[in-house]
Amino acid sequence: MSQSELAAAQEKPTEARFGHHKPTMEEFLKLFPTSFKKQPREALLSGDQVKAAFLKLGWHRDLYKGMYEQAEADGLLTIVRSEGRGGQLLRGLPEIVAAYTARREEAGSIMEQVPLKVCAKRRKPPKRR
Repeated sequence: MSQSELAAAQEKPTEARFGHHKPTMEEFLKLFPTSFKKQPREALLSGDQVKAAFLKLGWHRDLYKGMYEQAEADGLLTIVRSEGRGGQLLRGLPEIVAAYTARREEAGSIMEQVPLKVCAKRRKPPKRR
């Protein structure tokens, strides 16, 4: 196989089992918002929200766990536990998670009233060999 054939094969979208599209890491990261209107929680997604987005886009629903675990391992996403009884696991871009935790720590103080403006950047995933 020549280098050009190998490069063309890598650029083609991959198919998962059962004929559903397997997203690239860049496509997957586009699910996560880079900003929020009022509260940082708006830009964080739970596992159910990610799964619903996979179904909506026609991606294979069983791939979402592996995708966000890989993104977390590469440092592209960060995980945080929400407040409350359930302690739901939320995932988002690192800047958004930092804003969420800062806002939680400021709860009840005068800093809570200062508007937060965060615009996160999606990082490129590392090249796999």
